[in-house]
Amino acid sequence: DPGLPNYDGSCFKTLNESLFTAKRQAKKNFNNQFSKKDTYDTNYLQMRENQIKILQEMYKCVYKIKSVPHTALDIASIIEKVSLEYHKDNDVKSLLEDLHVIRETMKTVPFPVTREEFEDRANLFILLERLEEFLTIKQEFMKQDDVVVEVINN
Repeated sequence: DPGLPNYDGSCFKTLNESLFTAKRQAKKNFNNQFSKKDTYDTNYLQMRENQIKILQEMYKCVYKIKSVPHTALDIASIIEKVSLEYHKDNDVKSLLEDLHVIRETMKTVPFPVTREEFEDRANLFILLERLEEFLTIKQEFMKQDDVVVEVINN
């Protein structure tokens, strides 16, 4: 981002500190349960920890991009959509579908002409792969949570 030329990704330090605090509290809560041990908080925080690692990888990809290939606009749009629609109860199915449409569209784009464009598009592709991984982690968590809810209700 030209507006943040010296940004170093330090938000991840704060994020990891918050996660550490939350995990410590979740462990206390788990140990304070008398009967059935509820692991939702622990599982949720594990999902978030995995997602933070993916976000760090995504940041590295974006940081390496030197130009803005036209494929960047599609990827920017899906990232924006994720930022607007991602929430606790979203199973991310439609987001993953949109991501797959973008991937298919990218297959039709002519090959890069310059090395710089090649490297930037490669980083965009990796960014898209990491975004899919980020969303898949959430989708798997939601499926796991659905199973737990189903068992409790039966």
